[in-house]
Amino acid sequence: MVIKRYKCNIGNFSFPVVIGGKQKWLNFSGSRSDEGYYSTGNIAEQTAIESSRRYKRGEIVCIGSYALQDEEDETPEDAPTPQEVVRLVTEVNTVQEAREWLIEHCGAKAGELPNKEAVLSRAEREGVKFENL
Repeated sequence: MVIKRYKCNIGNFSFPVVIGGKQKWLNFSGSRSDEGYYSTGNIAEQTAIESSRRYKRGEIVCIGSYALQDEEDETPEDAPTPQEVVRLVTEVNTVQEAREWLIEHCGAKAGELPNKEAVLSRAEREGVKFENL
């Protein structure tokens, strides 16, 4: 998401924009009476501001923008994915043994593993492969 910061040459200034057919007031505020600031990551608001007469006349200017890191990108790049790390378990021969193994070694709860599909799904997330199952 890109956040843009706007500056208005009028302090504590509000003006209406139409977004999605509805009027919305954008409030520029600041500590000085001759400048107001407004920041938004909303693309519709950014478009409304940048297509306004005040922006085109230079009364409102974009003074900067920055990108926020998406939540999906917060995983470290060197963190292994479940497909990269596979722990091969050979001593498990039944679904019940696999269930018990996941409870003991991975902290799974018994209620989370009611059937074979759930056991195999959890094993995949944990990077475990039951060779004899």
